[in-house]
Amino acid sequence: MKKASIILALFALTTYACKNDAQQQTEANKTTTTESSTAKEEAAHNHSDLPTALALNNGSKWKINEEMKPFLDKSVAVLKDFTNAKRTDFNQLGTDLSDITNQLIKSCTMKGPDHDMLHVWLEPHLKLIKSLKEVQAKEEAEKIISDLNLSFETFNKYFN
Repeated sequence: MKKASIILALFALTTYACKNDAQQQTEANKTTTTESSTAKEEAAHNHSDLPTALALNNGSKWKINEEMKPFLDKSVAVLKDFTNAKRTDFNQLGTDLSDITNQLIKSCTMKGPDHDMLHVWLEPHLKLIKSLKEVQAKEEAEKIISDLNLSFETFNKYFN
């Protein structure tokens, strides 16, 4: 149950930061006042029709908005610096990456298929960061860091 709450919170954060178009805002305004703010955000920005697997856009990479790129670059640099310095404060790394990723999400103005595909990459990436913030065992933390590096490689394969 706790894991489901965490996933729901991450999903809500992701959906909250994305800009809604006028029609989605209208639908959100129709919700009752007894609904929680999380439920309102989900109604306003429904991702139930998202693709479930990463794929190229007819052989080409998906486009992301320019405002997001500095936060992606910063995340990669922070992860690389951490690894190169042989640091072991894994939870702090998770917190640092979470802060940068929150800025990334807030800078999102994307809409349409590019946006939808970005969510396919972002949701598992957010779970890795959340795990890193809570990890206790060094071996598990090193595995998560390896997975984060692979996540950024995957991002570069599908987005530009």
